[in-house]
Amino acid sequence: MDVKPEKPTLLDGQLDRAIDPQYAAISPSAVIGLALGVLGVMGLWILPLTVFSVIGLIVSALAARKIRRSEGVLTGRRIAKVGMLVGAVVTLGAVAYHGEAEWSEWRLLKNLEARTNEVVSDVLDGRYEAAYNRIAPAFRQRYGGSADGLRRELEPVFKGAGAVVKRTIVSLPPPMSV
Repeated sequence: MDVKPEKPTLLDGQLDRAIDPQYAAISPSAVIGLALGVLGVMGLWILPLTVFSVIGLIVSALAARKIRRSEGVLTGRRIAKVGMLVGAVVTLGAVAYHGEAEWSEWRLLKNLEARTNEVVSDVLDGRYEAAYNRIAPAFRQRYGGSADGLRRELEPVFKGAGAVVKRTIVSLPPPMSV
């Protein structure tokens, strides 16, 4: 009678492709890359956190390469591909979202600057009616509800203003007490 030696029972951490040809470990890099890509979703709210999705994309790409070169010892190619996809989509989404927000703010500030320059030009040229009409309705009450009120407020300020160079007031008198 042949007695076969009993195979020792191995725990998951002890399994190895060399001992059990049916076993292949999941690449930890692939899982970490996917987790970082998902964590990068916070970059949609806080731009610097987009770095997580970028790192997730890189780690996932390196994991896919390592899995491909492992000749079946490592698995998780789908996890790595999903990690690359999530990392790329989240990164592009965050950059597009924050880029559009910055562009909108820049346009708003440029429009505000242009409108302010128009009002200042009107005041400097003595066109108080035109300047008053350009002012937002909420601020018109501040000047007594008329162009004359605007003139009464601003003429004393500009009387001792000094030179005007390229529509910029070079010097103003000391602030008036209100």
